[in-house]
Amino acid sequence: MMETAVQFAELAARLELDSSVRSFTAGRLCRRKGEHQRAAIWYRRAARLGRLAGNLIDLANAQLGLGNLEFDLGHHGVAETHYLRAARAALRNGRRSLAAAAFHNLVAVTYELGRKSESLQHLKRAADYYRVDHPRFPGLVYDAGFFLMREGHFSSALPLFEQILPHVEGQRMSVYVRSALARSAAAVRDHIRFQRQASAVLGMVAVAGEGSANALYQLAEGARSFADWERAHALATRALDLALKRRDEATARVASALLQKIASRTPGDVDRVPLEGDAVEAVTERLLQKLRKLPAPQVSRVVPPEWYPTE
Repeated sequence: MMETAVQFAELAARLELDSSVRSFTAGRLCRRKGEHQRAAIWYRRAARLGRLAGNLIDLANAQLGLGNLEFDLGHHGVAETHYLRAARAALRNGRRSLAAAAFHNLVAVTYELGRKSESLQHLKRAADYYRVDHPRFPGLVYDAGFFLMREGHFSSALPLFEQILPHVEGQRMSVYVRSALARSAAAVRDHIRFQRQASAVLGMVAVAGEGSANALYQLAEGARSFADWERAHALATRALDLALKRRDEATARVASALLQKIASRTPGDVDRVPLEGDAVEAVTERLLQKLRKLPAPQVSRVVPPEWYPTE
């Protein structure tokens, strides 16, 4: 099915020789199929056609595609160049949300390159440029929370996870947000929130899917924060087994390291409170400000009050 879609997209792009959009679509489908060389050819063609036509929107999209492709291949420096070009092209055409997507992608790139202060700057730019109703905005909030969590700012990440939870769609994203929320709650020693979210996550990962291994790892870290060594060991073991089964090397690596920490009784997460007015606080406040503009979701059942956005 995917091969047929790729062939159709490539044929359409060849027949419509002046179409940057057709070439971009062919590149995206090739990338999804793992055909990196074919994807690069079509993305470059889309960029060239967009440039020749003076269409900055098509150029920006093509540069985003090239950036995503290079990031997939681990070429972070090259990906950064394409994302910056996409942002400039989008802003020159007044497409703020398209520029936001480029800055959003730059967060992961600069983090992988070890330039964490720049990651925070890109988070702030993406938060400024995304419309609050943009479909990628919930993902930005989650990514910002995860960035803060990785840097030990659990109390800053907690309200982001909590307030975006009612607005995420699909079980996979819900598992990611809930497990991160649970770990952040444990880091600040909020046992009630940890237990509620851990119970929900365990119910969702009963049918193992994408993200389940990482979710179990996050819960294991949360249990370690409470020095619940037996539960932490059981969760980390489940996370490792599932990660190995699904060939999730990244989660397998951190779960294995966690089991060693549990065995040596290494204490769990410690919250880092940001200095007043620093970049962490600025990013958090900006995102919370925009989250307050989101209407409460329409639900037909009673949910715990902490799931709702607060004023």
